[in-house]
Amino acid sequence: MIYSILNLLRVKDWLKNIILFFPLIFSNQLLNTQTYNNLILAFILFSISASFIYVINDISDIESDKIHPKKKLKKPLANNEISIKFSYLLILILLILIIFLTIYMEDLLAHVLAYIAINFIYNFFLKKFAVIDLIIISFGYVIRLDAGSTAILVESSPLMIITVYSLVFFILSLKRMGEFNLKKNIRESLNFYTQNIFIFLVSISSFSFLFFFTLFAFTKNNLLIPSLPAIYFLLYRYFKVAN
Repeated sequence: MIYSILNLLRVKDWLKNIILFFPLIFSNQLLNTQTYNNLILAFILFSISASFIYVINDISDIESDKIHPKKKLKKPLANNEISIKFSYLLILILLILIIFLTIYMEDLLAHVLAYIAINFIYNFFLKKFAVIDLIIISFGYVIRLDAGSTAILVESSPLMIITVYSLVFFILSLKRMGEFNLKKNIRESLNFYTQNIFIFLVSISSFSFLFFFTLFAFTKNNLLIPSLPAIYFLLYRYFKVAN
């Protein structure tokens, strides 16, 4: 039962919220431990918000998941490991926790509302549209990035935002391209992609990230300059492994 609940909440996906800590690196405050408490609370807040969204999405998709060859085995609602009634109780508990944490961290209220709204817009309206789906998901990471900046009382620079947005878009494009090449038709939007579209998106986003990260290192944070060779190599290795 506990495993099924954790699976429904998708706790393993909470790691994506590590992006909240990126402003520590970009603003050169990695050693400023006084900011860690706020960031940890922000991490918990967005993780709970993500689970809130996941549970609602699984409830709305339960009928289609039950006839899907893989999802009917993996998803707790589709395989009846967890009841709908219990899922609604989880939603209520998560909502209470979100409200409680946003009262304590009121500066992040707008970020949380925007994050939840953009996820609902994606899941219920835009996830079927090629390229637009990647743009929307990537923007969700930017919201969390700026939330991290707000939590440590710094301002997100446009250069930092476009750098991280480019990186996220690159990673998501590679993931989608991998699904496309393996003929994993788990997303409707894949029907509207082509190999050339993926090559274009991956190329543009990778060059954009490398350019803006290098520019940021030389103009905003010189301490990042020694990391440039490693960043270039890791980006190349990730591309090779993903393909």
